[in-house]
Amino acid sequence: MVFEECQTYEGEMDFKSFLDFVLAIQNRSSRPAQLYLFRILDLNKQGYIGQFEIHYFFRHIRDLLIQQVPVKTYQPPVLEDVCDEIFDMVKPKIGGRITFDDLTNSGVAETVMR
Repeated sequence: MVFEECQTYEGEMDFKSFLDFVLAIQNRSSRPAQLYLFRILDLNKQGYIGQFEIHYFFRHIRDLLIQQVPVKTYQPPVLEDVCDEIFDMVKPKIGGRITFDDLTNSGVAETVMR
C-alpha cells in the first residue's frame, strides 16, 4: 500500500518517499503522519477504515505470531477481538467505519496505527 499511495520511481520507492514513510512511522502522534498512514490503511479509498482493513493488516501479524511462538505457551489474539477492541477504543460516529476525524478525535490514533 505504501507503493500505491506514494509516488515511486519505476515501482521502487525513491529517497523522498522513503523519508516520508520513515518520518510518518517515527512521528505517529503528529496529525500529518496520521493522515499519511490513514491514507495507506484506507485500502479502498472510501474515507474510512472498516473491519476488512483491520483484518487485512492484522492477519499477517497474527500469522507471524503463530509461526514464531508455540501455541502451547501463547494463544494468539483472535482477529474479531482485535477488531472489536479497536472500534471500542476509537468509538466512531458511524458503527463499523473509522474515519480520519474519528481516529484523531479519539486520542488513540497513535496506538491504533502501531
